[in-house]
Formats: sequence, C-alpha cells, structure tokens
Amino acid sequence: MIPGTIPTSLHAMLQSSQNDHHTCRRLRRLASISNFTCLALARRELLLLLLLLDAELLLFVVAAVVVVVLMMVVVVVW
Repeated sequence: MIPGTIPTSLHAMLQSSQNDHHTCRRLRRLASISNFTCLALARRELLLLLLLLDAELLLFVVAAVVVVVLMMVVVVVW
C-alpha cells in the first residue's frame, strides 16, 4: 500500500457506508433487526477496520511519545 492512499477495499467500504440505510433496510427484511442495530454494527465494523489499518500509525505515535518523555527525563535529570 502506498502511504497516504486509501486501499481499494476501504474505499469501497467508505462508499458503501454512505448507503448504509439502503443496506440496512434489506438486512432488516432478512433478519428482522432494527435500523439502529444495523447501523451500529456497520459503523463498528468500519471503526475496527480503520483501527487495524492505523495500527502502524498508532505504533509510530506511541514511539514518538516515548522518545519525548525520555528526552524530558534526561533534561530534568541533567
């Protein structure tokens, strides 16, 4: 994956999330679940996917915070 680009599957999911209400209407007919439950499930899946894709970025941010904290400790001790 090229940094700064959205993977095709994620792009398709983002586009399909705009049509959640249509999908949920079909799912409601099939599974007899409420629209709120369907939207909550769709959003949770999208959030989990984004979290998995951003794991690398999260690791970078955590590493940067650790470096800054260590530098502050060195400055205070010195």
